[in-house]
Amino acid sequence: MTAPRCDNTGRHPDGARSCDLVAILEQLSRDYGIAFRRYCSRRDESGLRTAYEIGRTAVVAGVGILDLVQVHHATLLRELEQSHDAVDMADMADAASCFLTEALATYEMMYRRFRDQPLSSKGSLGTDDPT
Repeated sequence: MTAPRCDNTGRHPDGARSCDLVAILEQLSRDYGIAFRRYCSRRDESGLRTAYEIGRTAVVAGVGILDLVQVHHATLLRELEQSHDAVDMADMADAASCFLTEALATYEMMYRRFRDQPLSSKGSLGTDDPT
């Protein structure tokens, strides 16, 4: 199946994303899938470091946390569909949790940095209630 082409305005036909972001998400999905499969087979620190680097790259590219979680979920579903053994599925679910945690580490660091800033330096968050 061929992906829809972008129009001359740089928008994807679904209208919700720029063509650049669509291309970034497609590459992210490919890289994530390859790295996740490698990590599942080895379960080593190198695989977790790769997950962290994928997450950091996603942040730098402007990929939102929800997009990254969707990529993770789609990858996990593809891999689970190929597994027919309950023990393998449980092991894969455990590996998926570790891998996603590392991939989200940069987002967590950014959140904590934002959370720990004084309220006056954050600007208005669109609410009148400071709690």
